[in-house]
Amino acid sequence: MERIDKIWNNFSKLKLKHRSSIKPFEDRWQEQEEIFEYMTKGFENNDLQRCRYDFEQLRDNSRHILQMMRQQNITIDEMITISEETLKMLNNDKILSIYRDWIADFIKKLRVRVDPVCWNRIQEAFSEKIRKKKIDFGLDYNEDILQFKNALRDFGINIEEYELLLRFKKESNIIFHKSSKQTSDDAKKLLDTFPDEYKHVKDLLLKIINILE
Repeated sequence: MERIDKIWNNFSKLKLKHRSSIKPFEDRWQEQEEIFEYMTKGFENNDLQRCRYDFEQLRDNSRHILQMMRQQNITIDEMITISEETLKMLNNDKILSIYRDWIADFIKKLRVRVDPVCWNRIQEAFSEKIRKKKIDFGLDYNEDILQFKNALRDFGINIEEYELLLRFKKESNIIFHKSSKQTSDDAKKLLDTFPDEYKHVKDLLLKIINILE
């Protein structure tokens, strides 16, 4: 949400900046046309003094117009940058959400191997650890953690990696979902376009995709 707010605020500022420049530019352009008319009359009347004056006015006004156009180009470039950031964010969220569903499928597969009481306590332990930003689990969960580690070991995953999956799943967007037609090969190919900021979880995702094949 913070990313969206930042992009929206920047876009709103640029939109206001753009709109505030329209009227001054139109005024300058109208003045430019009027100067041309005066110059034309000066040439027709052989009024060199008037032509010289209008030429100076034209040159000065042209400088202002050029400066406005340069500033407008800067604004356009900034808008393009914001558009690129928005598209990248949407693409990242879509990719992350697809793998969130793969993680959910893996958790279902894992759950059947863990005692229901232990499973509930483990989810409670992880939820508390992540929510309260604790370094370790409480001592009350030692036996449950041990049993859970044994279940994870069957899949070649340790408890730190499982926590990473949970954090990744929580962070991903909730709008997009894995297509029911998406195969494991599709998911593996999509990993090639994985966002750089989540490269640390790429190998782990590949591991659970292989588990679910």
